[in-house]
Amino acid sequence: MRLVLVAVVKNLKGVVKNNMFIILKRIPKKTHREDISLFLAPALKGGLFQKSGSIQDIKFYAKENNKSFNLEYYGVVSIDPDASAEKVIKKLNRKPLLGKYIEITEYKYRLWQNDPREDLEVDVLEILGKRACRRKSGLKDYEPDPMDFSTEADFERKK
Repeated sequence: MRLVLVAVVKNLKGVVKNNMFIILKRIPKKTHREDISLFLAPALKGGLFQKSGSIQDIKFYAKENNKSFNLEYYGVVSIDPDASAEKVIKKLNRKPLLGKYIEITEYKYRLWQNDPREDLEVDVLEILGKRACRRKSGLKDYEPDPMDFSTEADFERKK
C-alpha cells in the first residue's frame, strides 16, 4: 500500500485541513514563487460546483544529475483541497513554465514498511538499499536568488 504525503494544518478556527503535495519536475533555474503561483492560478479557479483551490506552500529543491553533473530544479507545492491539486495535475502536466515543458505529478511519501516486496525473512537493510537506489537521493533545499534575472524584462517583471 502506498501512502500519500498529506499535511495536516489547523487554521485559526481549529479546523483541520488536508493538503496534497504536487511536484513540478525539472523547472527552470530562474523560477520564483510568483511564477509558480501565476502558472497554477488558472487551474485553481473553482467551477460551478467546485470550490477554488489555494496554494499553501511552495518549496524548491535542487539535485545534481549523476550523468551530466548539472543541477536539476524541482518545486513542491502544497495545495488545498485535494480535488484542486488533481485538477492542476490534469490541466497543467507537460505544459510550458517559463518556456520549458515540465512534468507535474503527485508527491508520494513512501515508507519502507509498506514496500510490496517486503518479506519477513528478508533483511531490512537489504530492502532499504533497494529502495534507496530507485529514489532521487541528494535533494537539497534551494532558494532562488531574487537578483538572478536573465534579462531586464525579467527584472522589471519582478518589481
